[in-house]
Amino acid sequence: MPSNKKILPSKLRSPSNAFQSRHQSYSFNDPEEIERLLLTEEALIEIMSNTLKHAASSMFVTSFTTSAAFSTNILTNISFVQVFGVFTGTCILIYFIITVTAIAAFAVS
Repeated sequence: MPSNKKILPSKLRSPSNAFQSRHQSYSFNDPEEIERLLLTEEALIEIMSNTLKHAASSMFVTSFTTSAAFSTNILTNISFVQVFGVFTGTCILIYFIITVTAIAAFAVS
């Protein structure tokens, strides 16, 4: 039978503040501060290129390994599974190329 005892707030564990210590949320109410923080086009291009340099290698490795895993379906004797594996593996690599080129271009423009 469950007890009807109330748990006192002092007995409850407070949640960790790990997220707030690593990430800061900003609210801008001053228009001058917003204007000062707006990025120029050159700064945005530099930020995007640094981000892509940092993330593109990891994205390529994950896309390539996933594509290779699907492409191994070509070793089976079932033709539908072979076609599915080759198609999916190719689509994953094409999607990686689209992500690295087109999404970055749209973000900068």
